[in-house]
Amino acid sequence: MQTHRSEVRKINIDKQIHLFVFFLISIGICHAAPTLPEKQLPELELILESARINAPDLIEQDLLETESDLRLKQAKSAYYPKLDVVTNFGYRKDFRQNAEDTDNLGFTYSANLNRPLYYWGAIEARIEQARIDNDNNSLNYQNNLRAIERRIRADYLNLILDNIALENELKRKDLLEGRSLDDQINYDAGKLSEREYRDRQRALASSLLKIEQIQQSKKRIAERFKFYAGWHSDAGKQITTVPMVDLDQTESWILEQLNQIEQTAWFEFSYFGESKLNDIQHQEEAITLIESKQKPLVSASMSASQNQTNTSSQNNVDTFSVFAGIQVSWNIFDGFQTKNEKIEAEAKLRRFKLQFDQLSKELQLQAAEMLDQLLYDLRYLRIQSDSYVSEVEDLKLQKQDADKGRISELTLQDATLQLQISRLSLNQNKANLLLSLNDYFNLVKPILP
Repeated sequence: MQTHRSEVRKINIDKQIHLFVFFLISIGICHAAPTLPEKQLPELELILESARINAPDLIEQDLLETESDLRLKQAKSAYYPKLDVVTNFGYRKDFRQNAEDTDNLGFTYSANLNRPLYYWGAIEARIEQARIDNDNNSLNYQNNLRAIERRIRADYLNLILDNIALENELKRKDLLEGRSLDDQINYDAGKLSEREYRDRQRALASSLLKIEQIQQSKKRIAERFKFYAGWHSDAGKQITTVPMVDLDQTESWILEQLNQIEQTAWFEFSYFGESKLNDIQHQEEAITLIESKQKPLVSASMSASQNQTNTSSQNNVDTFSVFAGIQVSWNIFDGFQTKNEKIEAEAKLRRFKLQFDQLSKELQLQAAEMLDQLLYDLRYLRIQSDSYVSEVEDLKLQKQDADKGRISELTLQDATLQLQISRLSLNQNKANLLLSLNDYFNLVKPILP
């Protein structure tokens, strides 16, 4: 048992070293990791802080953690002595052959005190299983928290995109409404076909419907903030720009991650890795419990009892008995039940270890694929950002041409609307990049502090 504990301590030390190495890599030895959007959006940070206190899923997880704490205390109670008291009051009749029958109405009691001394690690195994269950609850709490934070970040970024889309659609509506009167005049004068007139009317109706849809989306996001975070304020009302990460620095950081992600045991500290390692350790303790079933279990025992006995001179004599000593319980043969339980448990342990090996390869591949996609998304975003800057410059030139009468006001309005569409697309891709970074962090960062 001492050797086993030493091995466990050595494994924990090795895990801490791996964790420290991965921590240095994850934060970027040469390049700092990109920050999540709340670093540039103070209101989002406040909503996240509120969610960490008020989220219903986390409140439920707190209750589950309380239950697991109590189960751990229950497992530790095996170290304490157990005292049982049994009392009887009633009528007793003794029938004797070739002797006088006796009867008596009386009271008897017995008290038994038992304390385990050596159970071959069974008690420690139960305590360890309860502790592992407690750890699993902590893992689930942190995983639920990450999911809630990710959902809130996504909703807040979608709220910003809704603001941009609403701003664009309102300008488009104003433009369509401004043309509507001319369209009616031209249609009545026969200068506009019925098909063209109906198409433009449908475009205006579509714009009005889009505005209603965006406003409804913002309303639902506010309701989710209220439910998940207890946030009652009108969030993100004036924000119309999604934060941009430093593209050059982030690209260098991604390239570093690609070089290091397959060389560290980071997956052991991820949610899935920690959960599977807990399954393995829980099963190892289960084998210890099974092995103890067919070994002599040694306990300290003390008992006291009062009852009535018959002696050679008198019947129904009140007798008080006391016993103190060592009790040994040994299951010699149970029809091979314990043997087969152990074989099954060892097969299950091998399955868990195989799953862990497969999981490690799967998570490493998943992380590498996410980094590949992040790198391409970032490079496309750089191209799109440069293109948008060019579009802004082009619009400035078109405004100058419109002021000089070289192009019509209608042409300028169409160019402005197209730039707004490009701006929305750019911000959508910035939001997608931030959420993809969030997903990567959730995969590779240690789940527990």
